Amino acid sequence: MAKLSVSGKIIQEVSHSVPGTKYAIIELIKNAYEAKANRVTVDISNEEIIINDDGNGMNSEEIGTLLTVSDSNKVFGQEINGRLISGEKGLGFFSAFKFGNKINVSTYKDGIHSSFELDMKEISKQKNLYHFDIPIKESDYDDPNLKGTKISITELYSENFTLFKEKIDDEAEYLRLCNVIDDPDFQIEIKKSWGSNFNESLSELKLEEAKQVNAYFDSMKSLNLDGESKKYFIKLTRNSNEYQVPIEAKYEKLFDIKGFSMRINIDIYSLKGLSRKDVPKLYHDTPRNRIIPIIYINNCLFDNYAMYNPEINASENNKFVFRQQTGKIDLYLRSPRIISFNADRTQMTESSNSKLFQEFLNFFSSTIQKELRKILDEEEENKPKVLNRRSFINSKPSIDNGNHEIVTIKQNGIEKSEVLTDKEGIWEVTYSNGDKIILTIEKRPDPVIKQVNQSFIVGREYSFEELFTFRDCENGTKIKPLEFIVTPEECRSINYSTRKITFNKPSEVHFEIKIMDKISEIKLNAEYVGKSVFPKSNALSGTYGPSTVIHPLMEIDQNVKPDIIEFKNQLNNLYRSGKYEVVFISSLRTFVELVVNDIIEKLGKTQDEKLHVNYNLINKDENIKDRFINLIPSTREKAGIKAIYEQAIHEGRYRSTVKYLNLSTHAAQRIISMKQIESDFPVINLIYTYLCFLSK
Repeated sequence: MAKLSVSGKIIQEVSHSVPGTKYAIIELIKNAYEAKANRVTVDISNEEIIINDDGNGMNSEEIGTLLTVSDSNKVFGQEINGRLISGEKGLGFFSAFKFGNKINVSTYKDGIHSSFELDMKEISKQKNLYHFDIPIKESDYDDPNLKGTKISITELYSENFTLFKEKIDDEAEYLRLCNVIDDPDFQIEIKKSWGSNFNESLSELKLEEAKQVNAYFDSMKSLNLDGESKKYFIKLTRNSNEYQVPIEAKYEKLFDIKGFSMRINIDIYSLKGLSRKDVPKLYHDTPRNRIIPIIYINNCLFDNYAMYNPEINASENNKFVFRQQTGKIDLYLRSPRIISFNADRTQMTESSNSKLFQEFLNFFSSTIQKELRKILDEEEENKPKVLNRRSFINSKPSIDNGNHEIVTIKQNGIEKSEVLTDKEGIWEVTYSNGDKIILTIEKRPDPVIKQVNQSFIVGREYSFEELFTFRDCENGTKIKPLEFIVTPEECRSINYSTRKITFNKPSEVHFEIKIMDKISEIKLNAEYVGKSVFPKSNALSGTYGPSTVIHPLMEIDQNVKPDIIEFKNQLNNLYRSGKYEVVFISSLRTFVELVVNDIIEKLGKTQDEKLHVNYNLINKDENIKDRFINLIPSTREKAGIKAIYEQAIHEGRYRSTVKYLNLSTHAAQRIISMKQIESDFPVINLIYTYLCFLSK
């Protein structure tokens, strides 16, 4: 006869305090493991849960200890029957009441079969449990095959059983329960009476080709370098090559703690062509949609999937992140004082050791991923390369590959002694380091002229290369220019020595170009058409279409007097109409005089009665150059304005413009035609731009 006794808590409170059904079943499995069982089966139906093991069983004294709440002869970290203990509170057996009201226990030991039954309804009615007797039936047996303990739970609680069913209907959760103990000498089998059981094998043969590296650490292994103190290291293995990475010194004090040891064995994968479905569900962290290594403490699953972070490097650089990791982290604690845990053993309580352990896991995850990236980069750099090169008939091909010697030369799979370039073909040259050059011998293409721009801004300088692209037969720039003719001539100025062109008024532009390829000596003639247009400028009023004749030669605000703006707009309208040419030309002289007089005012000079005197004054170098042209901020606009100015000076148009205009109004003996005055429009626009610049 045994007594049901209580140590500080009543039985019902104990069963209700069990964190969850998963935790409860794990506690019962752990009891079987610590009883030296080789196998435990959990049979689950809607009416009954049976936990059956082939362990050492219990005698009457051990049953008495079992029924004493919070009284246990087990010490966390202690080794019993060659197995580490991961519990010590004496609550494991009472976890069975998490599932149902009645528990029936049948156990075999030393030739005696013992059985007893507990009824929570009866127990909860008792005010004083000290005198509550639990009848134990005993009988002798002589069958050596009878051993172990069987626990049957009946009168199941509907709500808790439904929650438990949801757990074991999840494949990942089911497999974690089947692997809650990490010991090859201990088998766990969970059978459901409904649906199908998950029979996933943990063989990872499908993943072998996708494996990138194996990372291994054992705190019981260290290096002894040059007689110095021991050095802990991480070993990486890839393609039979091993790499040793020393760990940071600050973690050594963790591994030097007596009774603390750790082993980590992790594989990193690249799942290209595969998916997470090909990874055993045991490693699936479903809430975070990832796969991850699992942690065991004293060979018992530590149900925490947040401690190990495979994305530890994501905030630093994504190239150092390899998310697909499986494997185990085994932590062995021989004393409960090294690291403590919460009630359901899913979290470590805060301490300096638990903090250092978490930091080491972060260091390990970060380090192995960075080292893997370094290894992959080195492999990529050293692996044979295939280089594609082109050459042309009867030219010397480039088949140098550093200091590496040529091993074979092939054409169409047939070995040759040398590369021949007398006709088209494809050659394969292989080198001593495994590199290959695929050499294509082809005909030289013709040289090319390609028009880049078809619209050009008046008053802006362009290089020939900004207007056209010139390429030789090898797509290079070995081109000799022979002719570069641009018409009409009065619309542009060209500096052939600098290969620069400036357009001085709006016009349709024709190009005649002739070049010679210096390599093939082929000559190429080409003709192109474009147009020069006024720049877009902030005008106070008026519109500027293709027939605008008076306009600034650069992008600039036209902050001149309103009467000049209005006068300019009316002149442009006359020009567009194509009528009243005489009126337009005679009015043009008045417009120029108004502009010149305003420039005199802006320069702070004294105005003369005669237009040509004022005109000569504003065009002195210290005025037009130092106060206008040399101060233009845009290099291209400055070069363009200067080219128009110097061309007009060189051709004598700059000084003759006022003379022509004077002839149209003063002492007129004949009518000046539009054709005669059109060549002076660039000069008139230059003077107008001069005024806009001084007015800004």
